[in-house]
Amino acid sequence: MAESLEAQKIHERSKSCLDAMNRGDIDAVMDHYTDDAILLFSNVDPVRGANAIRAHWEATEDPSRTAYLDTESITVVGDVAYEVAFYKVEKPGESNVGGKNVVVWRKGDDGDWRLQVDSCAADE
Repeated sequence: MAESLEAQKIHERSKSCLDAMNRGDIDAVMDHYTDDAILLFSNVDPVRGANAIRAHWEATEDPSRTAYLDTESITVVGDVAYEVAFYKVEKPGESNVGGKNVVVWRKGDDGDWRLQVDSCAADE
């Protein structure tokens, strides 16, 4: 089945967010989150709200790291969607880290899709 237009938009937003992370552009990363978003990552307390999420990404930003995302599916229901993906993070001289990623996107009044819930589970 062909991907819907909204799913294509989400796929592009997801790629744009990953590209911003890989170049260390925290401002561009934050443009992809809602103000009341939450990060749910393995072995880390929940990170709630845009200010806390910015602080998290600023503290963990590493220019030697490259992340990859392989999206399996995007399902859109009105102004909410979920994306299921698998990720891998490579850093020279260290073991690669991988895992599963489920995110919830919410469409804003401006028509842009933003991350409402960002959830990752490492394979470790």
